[in-house]
Amino acid sequence: MEHYDNEQRLRILQERLGQIKNKQEVRQEQPPRVENTPTYPTYNPKATQSSDEDVIPAEEEKEKKSSGFPSKTFIRLLIFGFLVGGGYYLYTNFDFNSLLPEKSKISEQILPEDVVVPLQYSLDFGAAKYIVILSSFEEESLAKTLVEEKITEGYTANYFFLPSVSNSNEQVYRVYLGPYFSESQAKQWASRLEDESEVLNL
Repeated sequence: MEHYDNEQRLRILQERLGQIKNKQEVRQEQPPRVENTPTYPTYNPKATQSSDEDVIPAEEEKEKKSSGFPSKTFIRLLIFGFLVGGGYYLYTNFDFNSLLPEKSKISEQILPEDVVVPLQYSLDFGAAKYIVILSSFEEESLAKTLVEEKITEGYTANYFFLPSVSNSNEQVYRVYLGPYFSESQAKQWASRLEDESEVLNL
């Protein structure tokens, strides 16, 4: 169109406009073809592209959605509400720890082997706070024999069953000298002994 002058361009445009109007008039004059097509979509495996028959009219699709939509939504919301309410009820009223196997209280108190718990005695001798531990025996008769020996030698001696006066579970009888009012006094008596001994501050 670059080689044409304005009059020629105007004439070409008017011709094309006339052709377009003629096509529109022909379409309006022809009655629409009505075919007996089903209202539901059909599947044609031989077709490579979708045809007009495969498409559901938009109005029918809207009618189907609008008629079933509120009831489906209501049912979904109702089910969701029951699930949330039931979950909250279980959370507040059910003890989930009861489903776990019970642990004994003893197993909770077991300490690792490398941790040493200091031995604590519950002996009470009034103002006297020191004793000299001589030895330990598994049999009470042996502890009594040593106590009688030390008494005959001039010492103040006695024995105790360790689990009954301390936090230890060791089943032994301990023989001791004392009680003494000062550590120096307890060490003085311990130094007279031939056997090993331990001065204990209560």
